[in-house]
Amino acid sequence: MKTDAGVDFRFHTGQVEIFTKQDEQGNELRFLRGVASDDKIDRHGERFSKNALARMAETAKANLTLFGDHFHSWENTLGRAVEAAINPQGQFEVVFQLEGEEAQPKIRQLWAKLKGKTKLALSVGGRILKTFIEDTGGRQVRVLDDIELLEVSIVGIPANPRTWVEAIVKSLEKPEAGSQEPEEKQNREGNMDEIQKLKVEHETALAALKEEHERALKTAVDKADEAIARLGERQKEIDALNGRVAELGKATADATAERDRQDEQIKKLQSDLRERDAEMAKIREKADGLQAEFDRLSASLKESQAAYEDLRAKYEQAQPEVEAGKKYREDLAFEAHRLAGLVDGNGFNSDNTKRKLAALTVDDLKKEIEGLRKRVDEKFPAAGQSIHAPFDGQHAGDERQAKVRDMLNEGAPLFQDRRVNING
Repeated sequence: MKTDAGVDFRFHTGQVEIFTKQDEQGNELRFLRGVASDDKIDRHGERFSKNALARMAETAKANLTLFGDHFHSWENTLGRAVEAAINPQGQFEVVFQLEGEEAQPKIRQLWAKLKGKTKLALSVGGRILKTFIEDTGGRQVRVLDDIELLEVSIVGIPANPRTWVEAIVKSLEKPEAGSQEPEEKQNREGNMDEIQKLKVEHETALAALKEEHERALKTAVDKADEAIARLGERQKEIDALNGRVAELGKATADATAERDRQDEQIKKLQSDLRERDAEMAKIREKADGLQAEFDRLSASLKESQAAYEDLRAKYEQAQPEVEAGKKYREDLAFEAHRLAGLVDGNGFNSDNTKRKLAALTVDDLKKEIEGLRKRVDEKFPAAGQSIHAPFDGQHAGDERQAKVRDMLNEGAPLFQDRRVNING
């Protein structure tokens, strides 16, 4: 675990978005939302930890001030944080309420630029308190684990925010104890031009160190050549030294090859991830389609169930009428069967008569009964009207016969007792 107390940092991320709301008095309030930082690894092999992001979010909730381009005077305030949280993507997202144009005239320009799609972004600044090194797939990554967030600024960025992030120079070396920076250096915190200047100075210093190292190496080689020329007896020692140099060169080449291999693996993993994201998008689209079809079928099922319940209710309401109709037809069929038995002399035992009557409708049965009665009257003239009575064993006469005709016409049952009396 490495601790870098007091190290300054700045970190730039993606574009911001704007929106408006109205207060209770109907005044328009302007807001700016954006991702201030995330836990992605930059090209220098560094990233924020979740702990660092969470601490920055908590700090921002305490009305953290929004500045312009890291200029921290009171004249350069642009707004204050009203919301801050870690979003579902694990990013530190913050919402600022912008100041009114009366308090800050620059707001009008800023708002016009944002509405005009000018690419701007949020940049966080503060001090690194603690870091540690983690091994991620064979790659050494420096994790910024504890952060003192001091400010957030709105800054201009190129088209690729991640490229901008990789170009940021971070002061990662801890100042020596007791050393004091010049006043002008302390005051340029947040100045992007000064950051670029620091970058140039850093690169110049590295070049100088490299040149000095090369000079020292050349001097050492020259001295070694001189020693070889002067002292042949030390040839073995020089050979051993050259062997060591060869080993170091091979180790360097192996390390470079390993780094290239890891870079290829990372590219392949990124490609696989994009393919899986595309596949997941297709699966989600298919799932949405299935859900819509399920909802449609569910609605159709509900409609079918309602129609079924309605038909069932109508069926139950019609049952008494159906049963009465069946009873009425049975009575008609029985009467026709009885009369046919009298005419044919087979009584109730004629299967042909049963099959014939079973195929007739109610109206046809009525007609059949009328015809059979005439034939019965012709066949049994002495029997009189008693042969058409409701079979209770008594002669009904003309009055009874009229009642039977009325029952036929009205569709009422013809009789209750089916005993036959043909003797008068």
